[in-house]
Amino acid sequence: MKKLSILFFALCVFASCKKSGTPNDETKQSNNCKLISYDMTAFKVDYTYDSQNRITKQSFTNNGASYELPSYRTFEYANDKVTVTDFPSNKKMYYTLSNNRITRLMYSVDEPNRYSDFTYNSDGYLSTIKDNHWSIGNNRALTYTNGNLTKLTVGSETSTIEYYDKIAPSGFDMGLNKLLEYEYMLSDKVEPYIILTSYLGKQSKNLIKTIRFPSSNDYIRYDYEYDSSGKPIKVTITLSGNSNRSFSADLKWECN
Repeated sequence: MKKLSILFFALCVFASCKKSGTPNDETKQSNNCKLISYDMTAFKVDYTYDSQNRITKQSFTNNGASYELPSYRTFEYANDKVTVTDFPSNKKMYYTLSNNRITRLMYSVDEPNRYSDFTYNSDGYLSTIKDNHWSIGNNRALTYTNGNLTKLTVGSETSTIEYYDKIAPSGFDMGLNKLLEYEYMLSDKVEPYIILTSYLGKQSKNLIKTIRFPSSNDYIRYDYEYDSSGKPIKVTITLSGNSNRSFSADLKWECN
């Protein structure tokens, strides 16, 4: 299922007092919370932040995953660049920044001609991604409605995205994260959260609910559990079509 693989780990997610289902309130999430762990059955990722609440390190624990994971990944920040390095492979990729937004993504320091350029609309949302090497993938256009990314056009196909009324925590737009990546990169070797969505303009306002692929009638659905303050602490992701399966992830937050 080609299109489902494009969004396999897409999520906008988040423990204590569990409330399952699809809340319809417009509760505003705290801007002072950050994700400190992402825990699936096969692997766990722990996040480290600096004094500016920027991710500086991801530490990986392999609990039986059949694929290779880095031991850890670091993020180094400069005025015009973010350098991401995997260890122990020492593989590097770069984000070029302008006005605190990503304008270019270089996929490997060893292949400087393989990159994508990012542009933003007048409202501050990411609007287009232009690939500058044939092997990366198709160019893509993003369309927003009422503060949410609702359409992604890749080549001749447009996928649609639906949302819950629940407001998403600030700075954590994993649906956008996955929508931007390219299929040849979409493996659990690099997931999750390699693209820093806080540097991609305004994020979608609400929690992602369903992604639909019109050409195949396939979809991905997201169901959440919440803590007493309304933060998502668990997400169950269901894939239709040939995959026809589901998996879940627990998320742990630290709030000031």
